[in-house]
Amino acid sequence: MAKFSLPQEYINFSKNDEELDSVTVEYEVDPIDEKFIRNLKAQKNLDVTADELEVAMDRLEKMQGRPAEIIPYSVMKGVLTDALPPSTPDMLKKNIYVHWVDRRTLERGGKPFLRFLQPPPDLNDQNPAVAFRQRDDFPLTSGRSRQYRQNTYENYKRLVALRADFNRLRKIVEKVYTRETLKRELVENRLEMKRMTIARLLLPENLIAAETARRKQAAANGEKAFNSAAVSSKKNVRPYDASKEAIAAPVKKKKRQVSTKGAGMERIQSKRCPILFIFTTAFNSCISSVSTSRSLQANV
Repeated sequence: MAKFSLPQEYINFSKNDEELDSVTVEYEVDPIDEKFIRNLKAQKNLDVTADELEVAMDRLEKMQGRPAEIIPYSVMKGVLTDALPPSTPDMLKKNIYVHWVDRRTLERGGKPFLRFLQPPPDLNDQNPAVAFRQRDDFPLTSGRSRQYRQNTYENYKRLVALRADFNRLRKIVEKVYTRETLKRELVENRLEMKRMTIARLLLPENLIAAETARRKQAAANGEKAFNSAAVSSKKNVRPYDASKEAIAAPVKKKKRQVSTKGAGMERIQSKRCPILFIFTTAFNSCISSVSTSRSLQANV
């Protein structure tokens, strides 16, 4: 078995330009050519396919090249013989040659059909559509005339300005969307921080620590009040007078009537059950923060 040797080139291609021109077909039939094929079939009983017509027109174009003077049929007959099948009659070759001459001279004004044979456009031409194919002027089936827009340099400048305006508008809309997104994230972060704070306050160890601190503060305040009352009583003491001593009748303490509505209820709850008071306060603040966040989200 022979050993494989890696070649120096990836693709080996040995055909030159002339051989490529004989193989490649660059001409394409259009509605006028299709009508010519139908007329040949109906009037002269000559059969030719669209592919055969494309090959024949392509060979005629490449043989003619750029010169405006048409090559006679005596020379082009050999080109058509090589392009078409051997069984093609001379009458069909003559009709194809006449069709090609009429289209090139009357319709194109002597200009070639193939794009690479056409001369380059003028560098000083200000027409923005000089490099594009012109629009085909076929009649509309709806009966309404087509309104053609003039392809001028002024219209081109207007379109460029309109495109710049749309690009600027798109950037503004993107920035507005980014701003509103950041606002929404800010509101959500604030709401989450409030929820975390409330949850931290409602933990059992935090409630116990708050109750212990409150009791210590209340005890310290009560001791200070007792000391101040004792000092004031020592300063205002009077000498004992037995003649003025009287037996004081026992005085019954009246029960304190406190309203159970409003702030009075909160004071009673803070004295009787401080843990319940802290939980109620935290729950009320949570409800207010949730309602505030919902109103902000609705506004956003």
